[in-house]
Amino acid sequence: MSRKIRAYINTTVLISLANPRDPNYGGFRRSLRRALSEGHVLLTSTITFLELYGKRSYDAVKKVVKEFGIKVYRVNEEKLIEKARETIAKHRYSRKRMYDIAHVYAALALKCDAIVSNDRFINRYGRRKGLKTGRPQEVFGR
Repeated sequence: MSRKIRAYINTTVLISLANPRDPNYGGFRRSLRRALSEGHVLLTSTITFLELYGKRSYDAVKKVVKEFGIKVYRVNEEKLIEKARETIAKHRYSRKRMYDIAHVYAALALKCDAIVSNDRFINRYGRRKGLKTGRPQEVFGR
């Protein structure tokens, strides 16, 4: 049996799981259900809900988190956002990437093996930081 993956589920995947019209809806759902049946650990952080606060998808993502049993960990949001801002300034990334970078730092702080995202920037940045990254099918296999 393969080693269990501790996987941080990013907002992009959660939003896809919440929207039946999203082209990734079915594939992502099958992949995460398989991952759960194989004993992998799925989690996210309070950064997700900080990012979604006030948006229509907030409640839908809460339902998905509950449906899949994704554990939401409380992180020091202020510290992670500040670290993301420092990274943006140092590397001259777009300020729009603040939450993306904060998610990677949250995954690292929570000792995750992987970050599951549908965002190329997050996946590249996560790999640079030593995480396995990709869409659900890429992280957990088909």
